Order: sequence, then structure tokens, then C-alpha cells
Amino acid sequence: MGDTLTFRKKDQAAQDSMSVFDGGVLQIRDEAAGGVLHYRLTSRALLFCFLAPLLFLAFAQLTIALGRWEKPAAEATRAHKEQKKTVELPQNPIDKALGAPAPDKPKKDGTDLSEGQDKKPSPTSAYVFAAMFAVLYVVGRVLEGRLVRSLFGKKLLGMPDMLATAAAD
Repeated sequence: MGDTLTFRKKDQAAQDSMSVFDGGVLQIRDEAAGGVLHYRLTSRALLFCFLAPLLFLAFAQLTIALGRWEKPAAEATRAHKEQKKTVELPQNPIDKALGAPAPDKPKKDGTDLSEGQDKKPSPTSAYVFAAMFAVLYVVGRVLEGRLVRSLFGKKLLGMPDMLATAAAD
């Protein structure tokens, strides 16, 4: 409409130089220096990169809360294990008479925790992912802004040449 162009894109091709942006408004305004291009672009990908750290920080807080909640259960399990250690296993009277050693303690059954599972949950991985998406957002905002500015600058600087050649034809 006149000096304003509004656009929306769906399923943009990856080769599109503005594929990150889903929509926006381009407007040419008359100012003292002449016509100036003003633009406002929107991007769902950058919005998701902005919101993803908040999601992962929520996961980290949930992990911390679950660790605090499971702590009393872990202490009860430790006390139960200590009770098991003090209990002597029954030995057959014939084995005692022959001088056989006491039976070994049974190996861990399915209810006990294996070596890899006895660690408490850590929020570190959630913090790492939150940092990665925060960096993606910051880099995306800066990089895409510069790329769009250079793209518009190249197209607008090449525009008078295109108009001159079109007029000659």
C-alpha cells in the first residue's frame, strides 16, 4: 500500500536470505536526507531461542526441588543399608562345625541403586542448554540484523542501476 509493504511467509526455503524472518513491515519515509527505509521484522525462530533458556532454567529449578524432596528418602535408604550391614547372615550348624566362613552378603538386587544411579540429579545440563540458547538468541539478533541491513543496502544501492537499464529498454 503506497510506501508500505507488509509481508508474511510460511514454509520459507532455507536458501532464502531472509528465511529467519516470518513477517514484517517495510516502509519508505521521506526525511531531510531523502527517502529512508524503515523496517520491523518478526522471527518465530528468534522468539523460541529467547524463550528456550527460560524453559531450561525451569527444568533446572525443578531438578533442584526434586533433589531436595528426594533427600529424606535417600537418608532413610542409607539408614536401612546400615541396618542391613550389622545383621549377620544365618549359617548352617554343620558349616559352623566344619569351620566354613560366613556366607557373603548378597549382591545388589533390583531395589538397590546401581553405581551410576546413586548420584543425585544435577541441574548442570539444564544450565548448559539455557546458556546455549541464550547465546543463539544474542548472536541471531546481532547477526541477522546486520545481514538484513547489508541485504537491503545492496538491493537499494543497486536499484537506481536497475531503473536506468529498465528505462533504456
